[in-house]
Amino acid sequence: MSTWMRCGCAPPAPREQAHALKGSAGMIGAVRLSQLCHDVEKAALGKDPVPIPGLLVAIQIELRSVERLLTTEYA
Repeated sequence: MSTWMRCGCAPPAPREQAHALKGSAGMIGAVRLSQLCHDVEKAALGKDPVPIPGLLVAIQIELRSVERLLTTEYA
């Protein structure tokens, strides 16, 4: 059961999640991840025709790359 279901809360909207991650990515210099999150924000607002599911896959892939880099550099 997800955390959201246990607490009875609604999960943040994709746009809000993307906005938060975009800021964090920008703070650590993960430019591509930040840009992908920006693209999700635009798509969620209907300002970009790019499908959100494809962007989310790209974000997952980029997150893994960032995680590997951080683990290698700071482990």
